[in-house]
Amino acid sequence: MANADWDLGQKLIEQGACSMDQVREILSFQDRMRKMGAAPKPFARVLLEKGFVRRDQLLQAGVREGDLPSAREEKPLPKPPAAGGSRRLLAVGAVLLVGIGGLILYARGAFGPAAPAGPALGPTRPLTEEELDAFAKSHLDKIAEFAGTSADFGNAPDVVARYEAFMKAQAGKKWEIEANRRLRDYRGRAESYAKAEIEELRAGEAALRESGRWVELLALYRKFPARFLDTTDTGREVKQKLLEVTQRLIERYAKDKAEVERLLQDGKPADALARVKAMELSTPPERKEDLFKLRALVERESRGVAEKARQEVADAYFKIDGPFREAMSRRDGFRASLVLREFLTAPWKPEQRAFVRVRDVEYDALLKAFEPWDPDRIASISADGVPESDSPELLGTGEGALLALRNAAYMAIFMRSYKVAYDAAVASKEPLALPGLGEGHFEKKDGKTVFVVRTGEVLEPDTSPLGEDDFAYLALKSHPEDPTGLARAGLFYFYACPNRAEKAFEYLARARIGGARGVAVYLGGLGAAAESELKRRLETKFGAAQDMFKSGRRPLARRLLGDILEYPDHPFTKSVRPDIEKMLYDIVEGTEREKKLFTEYKGKVEVVDD
Repeated sequence: MANADWDLGQKLIEQGACSMDQVREILSFQDRMRKMGAAPKPFARVLLEKGFVRRDQLLQAGVREGDLPSAREEKPLPKPPAAGGSRRLLAVGAVLLVGIGGLILYARGAFGPAAPAGPALGPTRPLTEEELDAFAKSHLDKIAEFAGTSADFGNAPDVVARYEAFMKAQAGKKWEIEANRRLRDYRGRAESYAKAEIEELRAGEAALRESGRWVELLALYRKFPARFLDTTDTGREVKQKLLEVTQRLIERYAKDKAEVERLLQDGKPADALARVKAMELSTPPERKEDLFKLRALVERESRGVAEKARQEVADAYFKIDGPFREAMSRRDGFRASLVLREFLTAPWKPEQRAFVRVRDVEYDALLKAFEPWDPDRIASISADGVPESDSPELLGTGEGALLALRNAAYMAIFMRSYKVAYDAAVASKEPLALPGLGEGHFEKKDGKTVFVVRTGEVLEPDTSPLGEDDFAYLALKSHPEDPTGLARAGLFYFYACPNRAEKAFEYLARARIGGARGVAVYLGGLGAAAESELKRRLETKFGAAQDMFKSGRRPLARRLLGDILEYPDHPFTKSVRPDIEKMLYDIVEGTEREKKLFTEYKGKVEVVDD
């Protein structure tokens, strides 16, 4: 509607019917009325009623006859009194200006439905006392009517301000009592609408205040609806209490900030950071920005100290990593565990300890499991604190040490499992199918334990010792698919069997599929190493197959080519597939020709070229 009104005003100005100032005055008044929530009269009607334009000028500008009041409805507006009029008339102007927040209110339609207009006064007659009272009272009625137009009291703050301004401007008038009564009734209605919120406030306020839980009390006060803060007596009380509690928290913040600064001066950034983090819950909004700056300062100081402590711990762990791996390569899990215990129990500073130990791990119980030696207990406690990670770079020094301790315990359990299975097999002469020694059984002979192959051959331990695969077979004999047992076997190959990355990867991958923890971190590196080793073996076998094919030892060449074809999807196999197929075709063709010639000549045949 505003754009249409501007267009109409522009036409009237071009006709010379009115001025730009007159158009702006009406449009500005209507805009303020809309902001107050009241529906203003149509633009053309107001222009006509104020006498700025005539009916014929509006019709000429395009206004429809039906949008204008009939000639009978048109009434002359009251003329303003002369400059020397009664002082009481000036008082009415003050009432209107102050009572309605600075807006000029007309006798009709200011806040909603038209109200009775004030008396039509002549140009010189002064207003009587009765006329002044009636005129002021009509505006009091309009304010009350405006207050009732919003069911959720959205107009409440403005209404209360209007009432109070009206009363201040009219102090001493006989209808001031009526204004106070209406204001009290209005606040009472607002209080009844806020009953649920007030009851919730009263229910929790006392306990929080008595226990000094100011942060929770502040949150409770802030839950009180803002629209009732200025319109109800309870709201004004809550507003005051909000200021009181906020001031308490500001005072607490000042004390906490001083304590943080003292901790920084004492060189305790970790304690200062913990204190700052605790302050976040109790700091009022008025100090949030200051808290943000304080935390940034503490974190900057803390990072410097923490980085130094982290590097010192990492350097210390690097020194014990060599002795640890040496003990593991000798399959001595107990010795490897002692190396790690020495690292864990070193006299660490408070800022270093955070990088040595993992949170929520029972280190006291862990250290007690060394005497007497209990690798199962150590493995259990360590495994619970080992995080799942696919990359070693994501593990801190403390987590890496805990993982290494778990692995040392696993090595000890693996070797114990192997020894138990070996002793049981020797005592029972149980038939075995060892990967290295073959099918047979152990037995005692001449004071030594030998392995008797199924064919009767006796293998001495000096000339035919158990291999790495035999160790894994015996250790897993009772539970070959146990995920934890597979993890122990994989770590056995990882630490104690050089150049067996492929086997370590195989066992650890099976353990990971079965749900074992703390093994994924090794699979990435082992997978790459196993892939490199497989490629090297395939290349070696292909070269040997080519040499045997050229020298006429085709059965051996065929066997090697068959080994390569067991990995059909490997990039190397794909790259040499045409050469493999050509050699296999020539080998088959040569075999068929040799069989035919052997049948014909009754003797061994060697085909040379064609």
